[in-house]
Amino acid sequence: MRKLMYCFLRIITVLLLSLGIQSLLLAGNLPDGGLFVAVGGGDKHVSTILTSKDGLSWTPQKSGFLGVLAGVTWGDNEFVAVGENGLIITSPDGIVWTKQESNTNSTLARITWSGTQYAVLGFESLDYPPNPLLVSSDGNNWVVQNKNYVLQGIKWVGTQYLLVGSSMENDTNFIWRSSDGINWITEPEQFDSDALESIGWNNNDQYIIGADTTVFVSGDAINWSGGYPVPPYAFGSIVWDGERYIASAENDYTGGGGILISSDGINWTTVYNSSSLLAGLAWNGARYVVVDEAGGISTSADGVNWALTARFPTHLEDVAFGPTHN
Repeated sequence: MRKLMYCFLRIITVLLLSLGIQSLLLAGNLPDGGLFVAVGGGDKHVSTILTSKDGLSWTPQKSGFLGVLAGVTWGDNEFVAVGENGLIITSPDGIVWTKQESNTNSTLARITWSGTQYAVLGFESLDYPPNPLLVSSDGNNWVVQNKNYVLQGIKWVGTQYLLVGSSMENDTNFIWRSSDGINWITEPEQFDSDALESIGWNNNDQYIIGADTTVFVSGDAINWSGGYPVPPYAFGSIVWDGERYIASAENDYTGGGGILISSDGINWTTVYNSSSLLAGLAWNGARYVVVDEAGGISTSADGVNWALTARFPTHLEDVAFGPTHN
């Protein structure tokens, strides 16, 4: 019976990963509960990698890489982390990492997995594009495209990528859509906002874009309404847990961070404040984890009640969960 249940869970896990819904994996039902990986870097630009099975107790891993890591995700049975100077590293277990050739020296900052392909955003300079957009089906071989825009956020939303950014020439915000990460459709500018930062999706029929103190929503990723005010917060990472959105954000007044929740993507409630700027956010089905740029890690079992559970002498930028079985 246990063998049958294990096989069933393995099938469900594969199906969920193919849809890009890593957050719905229940940690308690997996053989080893999976693994959180948090990334960042120290003052000497040495990569920081931390791992945890429960989100509470963390182990520093020896990376041996130069470059602050700014993004990490799980896909195709491996973690992929990206960072400064075109740094891309991969690992099947979060412990042993291999450097990959990225074909760019730009800083890489955002990464998403579609179920068949990774996509990465980077920037050569926020003031002087072009900036790179990379895609890879295996995490080892990367194709670089250069875009004459500031690239801010990217996310796979079931059937396509959504990408947000802005033009430095006329300060126009934009959203792009693509099913393959190569050919992009640019939607007409609909966004009266200082900056479009991050993307959320409810795994069904609602898409949201978090901006600087506002949020936009759409039922088809083409026609958008907003921006609905969310002062004083600028959105960071956005996670959907099956019932509501959980978002990390920067408090424009204090320079610190906050955790916001919303069931409809329009009305948001602040449930946690931090003196440090909050960055990446992850959920494994049982625990939420958010990292901050002062090396702190805060966790919550319900998304509402949060506590600082660890701190390291480094900067942390992102965190991801993967159902590793090693």
